[in-house]
Amino acid sequence: MCENGCHFSGQQVAAISITERVCSALSVAASCIIIVTFLGSRNFRRPINRLVFYATFGNVMANVGTLISESGVDHGANSALCQFQAFMIQWFMPADSLWAFVMACNVYLAMFHRYKTDHLRPLEWKYFLFCYGLPFVPALVLLFIESKSRGRIYGPAVQWCWISLKWDYLQIALFYGPVWLIIGLTFCIYARVGIYIFKQHRRLHKYTYTDTTIDSEMPVFVEADANVSDGGHPSIQHQGPNSDQVHPSLDLPNTPGDAQGLGISGSSPEAVAVRAYCKYALLFFLALLITWVPSSANRVYALSMSNQYLFGLTYASSFVLPLQGFWNTVIYITVSWRVFKLVPAQISRLETRSLPTLLAGRLHRMVWNTPFVNIVKRKLGYT
Repeated sequence: MCENGCHFSGQQVAAISITERVCSALSVAASCIIIVTFLGSRNFRRPINRLVFYATFGNVMANVGTLISESGVDHGANSALCQFQAFMIQWFMPADSLWAFVMACNVYLAMFHRYKTDHLRPLEWKYFLFCYGLPFVPALVLLFIESKSRGRIYGPAVQWCWISLKWDYLQIALFYGPVWLIIGLTFCIYARVGIYIFKQHRRLHKYTYTDTTIDSEMPVFVEADANVSDGGHPSIQHQGPNSDQVHPSLDLPNTPGDAQGLGISGSSPEAVAVRAYCKYALLFFLALLITWVPSSANRVYALSMSNQYLFGLTYASSFVLPLQGFWNTVIYITVSWRVFKLVPAQISRLETRSLPTLLAGRLHRMVWNTPFVNIVKRKLGYT
């Protein structure tokens, strides 16, 4: 299963392989939930859900690599299957941390620069190029590099084909190092937001026993859509960046029990939106830690022990890494649970035979009307 440095028994190798494939299949199935619900109902197309939807494509492509499991290693380092598996893992597996980072950037822009959805949505095609274009460059370059002493960079790497053990320092330099740098930056953004929310809570809490009415300074992250046709309810937007308009006043509750989170009424759109984004932030960061801590610990241990691997850490890595799409789906369902409860009623109004056609048509309209495609159409003279 690996060239050297690990001495796993046949049963251990089989356990790792089965776990990788089962977790990968579970992740692909979970990703399909995001794709189907997002395309099937406008209620799910909130700004942060769109980013999760875009990230899902990377999750599925990474699972294509992890589903191959040890078959790439068995075919040999120079086989097309091994090189393809290594390329897919190097390209798409780090992309999930980049999507978590751009989600944090959206939170920062909305919180501190008063961005609303009209200003955030044009950034999404840039996010798409950033999250998939940035890891694509090293993944492609590594595909063509080899040396006489070490061979090709892509080759057997314990549980699958990836950067081979002979090039182990590149695993840190081009994979784990950048991923943890992005996780650190994401944590810094969320820490900054958390400090701001805490200060707002302290400031607003002083007024909970008064009849004072103050202006809300908290941004609203929900997307306005007064023409929701799938049974949803219109939401409210905050004013845009540098807006000079006065924010709507909120009457603070007279008892501390009515103040939720930021001292804002629990039923107000501001409180609901802020709580939803804070929940997303916490869950995404926890998902990143669950995904990357075991595999990073395994890599650090192997480096310190001259590429001697522990079965427990290797098995844990094979369990958590393929589950990126699954964790994203859990977060997606958790934050969108109220909308999910409307799905059975919506499905009952559709004819099953027309559902694939409906989803295909909506996917075509979404792709055809993206900002990037619109720019291309204008350049080519399409109207």
